[in-house]
Order: sequence, then C-alpha cells, then structure tokens
Amino acid sequence: MVSRMKGYYLDTNEFEGVTPEELENSSFVSPEALEGLLRDLEKGRTAGMVAEELEEVLPEAVRHNPEGLAGINYDAIVAVLIEAFKEQQARIDQLESILRENGLYR
Repeated sequence: MVSRMKGYYLDTNEFEGVTPEELENSSFVSPEALEGLLRDLEKGRTAGMVAEELEEVLPEAVRHNPEGLAGINYDAIVAVLIEAFKEQQARIDQLESILRENGLYR
C-alpha cells in the first residue's frame, strides 16, 4: 500500500502578498508562532499528497467537506506507515539472520 502512495513538493501561495512586517505587526500572530511563520514565508513550498490519488490507495485517510472538496487525514497515514515500518523491519531482521547463519554478517 505504501509503495502506491505518492508524495509531492508543492508550491504554495499560502502567504502570497504577505510581508514579514505584516506578520510581525499582526495582532493575530502570537509571538510563539512568529518565527515559524517567517520561515514558512521564506520557503514558498510545502510537501503533501493529492487527496484524489490517495483515495485510490487508502480511502480511510480522505475526508470530504459539505462542498465535496477532499482533504487528507494525515493521522490515518501515520498508522499505516507505522505498520509498514514494522513489516519492513521484520524482513530486515530475517535477512540479517540468514546472512549471519551463512557467515556473511556480523
């Protein structure tokens, strides 16, 4: 399942037209959040997935709002990744054991 998922770097216009000064002077931005928001402003891109593609692989991770727009529940993806990592580690352990038995791994 994981091998069928696709991740992308996406250009973001989330902060289009926003200046650092506006963020610094905004009453809506807490001092704790300012540093992170300024870094996000500099990046201009984000990483993510396409909900319609993910829905074909893991429909449980996709939610639709009343207007029909699809969004991703990344928490659901984390659970799948944890299980995939565990399966992968079990396979690695098995292969290391075979190599050890044949004197090819310490």
